[in-house]
Amino acid sequence: MSNSIHVIHPYRHPQNPKTWVFDDERHGLVQEPFVLGASEAIDRIVSKKFGDTDRVEMIFSITPIPNADCVLKRVMAGYSPDKLGCTYHDGTEELWLCPAMTHYFGTERAPEEIYITAQKV
Repeated sequence: MSNSIHVIHPYRHPQNPKTWVFDDERHGLVQEPFVLGASEAIDRIVSKKFGDTDRVEMIFSITPIPNADCVLKRVMAGYSPDKLGCTYHDGTEELWLCPAMTHYFGTERAPEEIYITAQKV
């Protein structure tokens, strides 16, 4: 499998700054929220690297990224038949990634690991 690097630009939701969201015109996503532990995982990365910010660039891949800020490890065996997302562990807590991830990985089965690094925008 060849390496694919993906980039999104999460930002804090204007009406609910505890929730991180992102837009991706290519896939019709507007204010797609990170929920069920995913916003908290982004907060952990942001506070560790930058202290605080309301926008970041997230680079992610299913193949290793040198010095990744976070490696998500799949907890569940894959997507459900109706593709309701998948549960991961970030080394601290479990989090859930929504079905929008299928746009980036193009697989029927959720990847075993996702490597993430963040940069301040």
